[in-house]
Amino acid sequence: MDVIKRIAQKRLKPRHEEDMVDRANYMTTSFILATAAVLVFTKEFGPFSEPIYCWSQAEWSDDWLEYAHDFCFIESTYYVPSNKTMPMKGARNNHIDRISYYQWVPFIFVLQAIICQLPNYLWRISNALSSKRLPSILNQAHKAAGKDCENNVAAGIARHLASVLLDSDINNLEDKELGIFWKFGGILIQNTLSFVYLLMKCLFLFVNIGQLIFISLFLGANKTPFWGIQMFKSFITYGSAWEHNGLFPRVSLCDFKIRMLNDLFANFTVQCVLMANYLNEKIFFLLYYWFALMTVLTFLNTLRWFWLLFRPSINYFQKQVELSTTQIFFDQIFFQELEELNNQQQKITI
Repeated sequence: MDVIKRIAQKRLKPRHEEDMVDRANYMTTSFILATAAVLVFTKEFGPFSEPIYCWSQAEWSDDWLEYAHDFCFIESTYYVPSNKTMPMKGARNNHIDRISYYQWVPFIFVLQAIICQLPNYLWRISNALSSKRLPSILNQAHKAAGKDCENNVAAGIARHLASVLLDSDINNLEDKELGIFWKFGGILIQNTLSFVYLLMKCLFLFVNIGQLIFISLFLGANKTPFWGIQMFKSFITYGSAWEHNGLFPRVSLCDFKIRMLNDLFANFTVQCVLMANYLNEKIFFLLYYWFALMTVLTFLNTLRWFWLLFRPSINYFQKQVELSTTQIFFDQIFFQELEELNNQQQKITI
């Protein structure tokens, strides 16, 4: 228990090199998915769980009934709306409304939670490999905020950043043409964390969009990509959704064979209640709108950070265009101006 507590405290400890949208993407979303996985797993595989219950014939024994429950849960069922006729036995195995996802729901939630963590791990690995020690710097600054040692901490951070950002010493090159290439290389190296941070946000955006698409494909609702909106309308209009759109049906059918003593097979069709789908419907409905909300927030947040990080570069690239299209002699003051513009972008990143 102590180990779990320490791990939870470490994972939930606030990190100041990320913003609120980042934490919502990898922490809040993962927590929601993990909680959903535990709930569904308990409902479907718990010691007292009954994820499916089939209506048996009167002459069936308890063993036959248990066999029907286990078989239909493992091998999937199919849904036939009440206003449609039953398909022929030979066509039932390929029925378009076959329900084959409910067994995998808790494991899919765990996989989705892991995927939500991947962009953040890329960012943390980049921070660990960087000489700027960004997490340590921001943690020290946060702890010292409003305290007597604030000025001393700020001075120490400034010295560290100065030693890192000015370490390339590219302004001392006598060959100005060679110095241009070195300057571009130094800028790319100095802005690595900026690029990785933007990459992380873009990956978060792709993950949220991918989660919406994946859920639709997983549920077989890809023919209705806005199934979440349709479900909401059905809830408002009818108070129930599954009878009108076929998603998360409570009642389904199952076919199976039983070998008799004379080596002949008896075919049976039973009607089953998918009790797990009542919970699945509510969880997937909430996840649909959660991922839609996170897609919008992440998109706006990414645009904001693109603007903050690249706005100081406009004047810088104007200087570079001037440098590449003219043949005049550039003195040390010109290169100092370029370095100052580049450092402005570095300050925004920190």
